[in-house]
Amino acid sequence: MEWSKLLLAASLASSSAFAVPADPKLVEIFSHSETMKMAKLSPDGKFLALAFNYQDETAIGVLSLPELKSVSSTKLGGPSTMGPFFWANDNRLVSQVMEKRGWLSAPVTYGEYYAFDYNGKRGKLIYGARAGEMQTGSRIKKAQSTEGWGELVDPLYEDSDYILLSSTPWSTDLSALPELIKVNVKTGAQRGFGKKAPIPHGQFILDNNKEPLLVSGRDKLNNIRTYLYKADNNSWQELNTLPEMNPLAVTDDNRYVWVLARTTKDKSGLYKLDTQTSTLAEVFTDSEYDVASAVYSSDTNQVIALTLASPTPTYIVIDNKHPEAQLLKDLIATFPGEEVTIFNRTEDGSQVLVLIGSDISDGVLYLYNTKKNTIRELYTFRAATKQLPLAQTESFTFTTSDKLTVQSYFTPARQDLAGKKQKMVVLVHGGPHGIRDTWSFDPEVHLLSQHGYNVLRVNYRGSGGFGQSFEEAGYRQWGNAIQRDISEAVAWTIKNKGVSKDHICIMGASFGGYSAIMNPILNPDLYQCAVANVGVYDLAMMYNEGDIPRMRTGKAYLEEVIGRDEAELAAYSPVNHVEKLNIPLFLAHGEKDQRAPVEHYEALTKALDKAGKPYESLVEAKEGHGFYNEQIRGNYYIQVLNFLDKHLKDE
Repeated sequence: MEWSKLLLAASLASSSAFAVPADPKLVEIFSHSETMKMAKLSPDGKFLALAFNYQDETAIGVLSLPELKSVSSTKLGGPSTMGPFFWANDNRLVSQVMEKRGWLSAPVTYGEYYAFDYNGKRGKLIYGARAGEMQTGSRIKKAQSTEGWGELVDPLYEDSDYILLSSTPWSTDLSALPELIKVNVKTGAQRGFGKKAPIPHGQFILDNNKEPLLVSGRDKLNNIRTYLYKADNNSWQELNTLPEMNPLAVTDDNRYVWVLARTTKDKSGLYKLDTQTSTLAEVFTDSEYDVASAVYSSDTNQVIALTLASPTPTYIVIDNKHPEAQLLKDLIATFPGEEVTIFNRTEDGSQVLVLIGSDISDGVLYLYNTKKNTIRELYTFRAATKQLPLAQTESFTFTTSDKLTVQSYFTPARQDLAGKKQKMVVLVHGGPHGIRDTWSFDPEVHLLSQHGYNVLRVNYRGSGGFGQSFEEAGYRQWGNAIQRDISEAVAWTIKNKGVSKDHICIMGASFGGYSAIMNPILNPDLYQCAVANVGVYDLAMMYNEGDIPRMRTGKAYLEEVIGRDEAELAAYSPVNHVEKLNIPLFLAHGEKDQRAPVEHYEALTKALDKAGKPYESLVEAKEGHGFYNEQIRGNYYIQVLNFLDKHLKDE
């Protein structure tokens, strides 16, 4: 089947027949993954490559430009699927290989890379344990099996034959040091670079000559450590007198490295690290929000702008002289108040691929011609939502009882379906630390809104983006101040948004699932029901079960955020307080969950059974930390919507 037909089939595929009151069309739309995932122009501008979703698998289709005629469609099949990809040269693409494992909510990579031509031919694994080939009787150097983890360091666009990877050997204690290697994109043949990082899982920063300049990684205590390479004696010098930093890119003159860091200021900002003096110079720091990300130029990877962790999109242009800075300004002016992402551009800069998104759009792909100053709409990432009356998300802040400012989002219900009462679902994000709710398109928010529920999301203390002190204010407060922030946000919406105090349900996954049980325990009269998915319910269990304690920095992280105080862990564990739960509960879990193992669900339901507390449940044998399979996710949404309808009905 040609690629265009595959794409059509992907967009029209149906999960299952849906039951009332869950609207079948709405559940189908929002339980599906986005049809499009990623797009890249070939360096010569002749082709457009698109990653798209088809039957729970990611394929990469190539179309010719300008006519957008299908050229090829490439997918891996079995448990393997395509991941992030890039053009290695005008004719060949390289994709990270992702594996679909039942114990995780989405495919993950084991560091393998697959390369193929634009026409779908000559596809082969070029790096990884499965990449080796028999070489008997041949003089051609073939790919070698590497029992290691590869990470892209540089696509080496100036060298059409090779890419640069960081290769980390497998080790049981995760202590192996990554090494730079060149990999041939046609054969998989490797060339050693002779440079190893001084710290496990170190991330390399190269200078403009493609030589290592800096490495940054985390030690066993979860602290970031940064090393500067000294070419004169082939050694690494630790910059231990400087604050923790996240290196981004090197300036054109090779002297400075752009880094994100916190110095004496609470908010993370952009700094320049002088590699000759080992000193930091501040470039930009906002007074309210962390710098969320850097916007790079597509030619030299210079930092041209920053985005802030602000409630709605905010861009700070750093390099006004760069030609792409003006392009970014023009796009922001053309699409005011929306999210602008420059995917990539052609080698001559004449064509630029741009994604425009918002709270009500999962993204529209445009092709901008810089010479003609014209823009062409190509594809919509989630086309089925364009015909729906999606509600826009409002940002608000409130002051907590202990004088902390908390930012939150309120998405109104679709009013023609809302009924007599202003019903609300409190949707609690996971994490909890370093993660935050954003203004960006959220399918779960719109699924609830389109079924007549107002949706509240709270960036409680501990959430990322609001400074170090705000995040640390949530440490060891999982069952206390964080929950108070959520309940006080609910009170704010009742007072200011006309929400019915008798028609509120709390819902969430992971830490959100924990909160969906813990918050009603602490506030027994605030909610009429609760939906908890893949939650942790026994905090002490987190030290022994799941993948966090097995991580190199896992136990150090747990000691920092939940502590070792046994009495406190018991007090903040919902499993110990089920007698206070007097509302309908819906519990969901995946049996193969490694982040919040099913033992948490079993401990909670055992306690509920012993206390004589009823509940509804959904346990999926093949799912992990969240429901990745579209049909299973659709079934979950059906049961959730029926549960909400039953317990939040108009009186």
